[in-house]
Amino acid sequence: MTWRSRTAVALALAGLLGACSGGGKAPLSDAYVTKANALCAQWTKDLNDLGFNPPLSDVNRMVPFTKKLIALDTGYTDKFKALDATQDEKAALGPVYAAFDTINDAEAGVLKAAEAGDRVGIQTYHQKSVNTTTALNKQLLDLRLKICAS
Repeated sequence: MTWRSRTAVALALAGLLGACSGGGKAPLSDAYVTKANALCAQWTKDLNDLGFNPPLSDVNRMVPFTKKLIALDTGYTDKFKALDATQDEKAALGPVYAAFDTINDAEAGVLKAAEAGDRVGIQTYHQKSVNTTTALNKQLLDLRLKICAS
């Protein structure tokens, strides 16, 4: 999976657009899911409009692409954190938002490494983002949340 497609999937997950299936109370209210769904749809569109990322080895193209990606991702992460949520929803979302902060930090690491021409650093921070995304997916599954990626 490419950096952009992995990031699109990972960040689209921030929408947390699911509810529990089956018995029990949903961890997120319908009102929250509706707001998150609208925000996620716009985020996904903006990620698609950003276009395909260059290969990790293409340092010169990585810098401008990653700057745009960081601006987009941190902006939408902040918008999701600003959505009204109950205390229970905030408790459920806390670990998920922490994972997105880690992903955003890893993207910043990729940018710094790309600016320095450090291909090993690019790969290291990219792998950190991938590993965090894997853990995030488990968190979402544990919450029985659906993915908002198309």
